[in-house]
Amino acid sequence: MVETRRSKSKLANPLPPQSRPKRPKQTKQYKYLSSLPPLPPSLEPSVVERKTVPVGN
Repeated sequence: MVETRRSKSKLANPLPPQSRPKRPKQTKQYKYLSSLPPLPPSLEPSVVERKTVPVGN
C-alpha cells in the first residue's frame, strides 16, 4: 500500500520533472561561472550584445 501511494505521489507531481532538467543546467553553468569568475562577466555582456544585434537587425 505504501508503494502505491509513493507511485501516485510521483505521478501527481508533474512539475518536479520539468524543474529537474532546468536545475542540472543551472548547476553546470554555476560551476562553470565559479570556475571562471573573470571569464563569465566578460562573456555575459558579449552574449547579450550579440543577441541584441541580430534581434535589432
